[in-house]
Amino acid sequence: MVRITDVARAANVSPATVSRVLNQPDIVVPEKRERVLAAIRALNYSPNTLAHGLRAGAVKTVSLLVGDISQPFHGAFAKAIDKVGERLGYHVLLRDLDHSEDRLVRVLNELRPSDTYGVVIATADDLSVPRVRAAIATAQERGLFVVSSAQIVDDSVPSIVPRYQAISHLATVHLATAGVWPIIFLGGSDSSPLSRERREGFERASAELGHDDAARWMLDGQFAVDESRHQVDALLSRELGKGIRLEASRLGIIAVNMRMAIGALQAITDRGLSVPQDVALVCCEDLPLASEWRPSVTTVGIDFAVLAEACFASLVAGKDAPPVTYLSHKITVRNSSRIAEPDQG
Repeated sequence: MVRITDVARAANVSPATVSRVLNQPDIVVPEKRERVLAAIRALNYSPNTLAHGLRAGAVKTVSLLVGDISQPFHGAFAKAIDKVGERLGYHVLLRDLDHSEDRLVRVLNELRPSDTYGVVIATADDLSVPRVRAAIATAQERGLFVVSSAQIVDDSVPSIVPRYQAISHLATVHLATAGVWPIIFLGGSDSSPLSRERREGFERASAELGHDDAARWMLDGQFAVDESRHQVDALLSRELGKGIRLEASRLGIIAVNMRMAIGALQAITDRGLSVPQDVALVCCEDLPLASEWRPSVTTVGIDFAVLAEACFASLVAGKDAPPVTYLSHKITVRNSSRIAEPDQG
């Protein structure tokens, strides 16, 4: 049987582009469209082989399962994937897991190929626990395509992920090369694979920079504003009591997500300190809120549109999707770490 990935390979385009030609050809540039159509004719490809679920029209629904829709990251991702889905002719059904393992298992057990083509799981909660893996495997056995957009599960589940260690490593080096140390690592729960990977990147960068006291500066903000505010305030209280010097480009904070960055900024302000003059800060995800906050927040993150496109490409490719797709990231320097040079006058 000719697969959509065979057409994509013959036309030298992505599976998502083939899907666009089949569903919304007008949005594809003529040159690419003609290459795809030529490959379809040459391979005698039938769109009916796109997926088992074309019968009854069920393939046009994709379920997006997010860990917590109140998190700015998940809201931004839901918006991006809905936009891409609409362009490709898919309906996106959003389900909020509220960080509940029971809810995730229940939803996976409820979904059927008759009403859902594929599933995108976007959560920081560990998907490798046995009952979750069993629910994913059962969903796949029923014929559903399952994609993980936040963490690597195993080779049977296509995963689209940033290089989390590299993100926190870059954030650490960015602050340290500006003369900042100590640097506080404000992570989420240790039960989260995403937070653990970012912590490992921070630890590796600290060791490479010659600092062996990184463990002293690691906090658990539970991915929440209030807990992060409390944790940072307690650490500042303890360290200021020990006489730590707070000078321009002296103390830094790396927050795993934007909510924890906001909690840290609140704690800093509560103590009458300034950002970045007293404390510089970097957040390990890039969201519109980062540029809208005051001071604007330096970020190291991914492009949500690219993540959404990659998710649909894996869904369309089905069993031919690569096990892991790594996303590129970039640093956007804003006011929270833009440390002015000392006045020489």
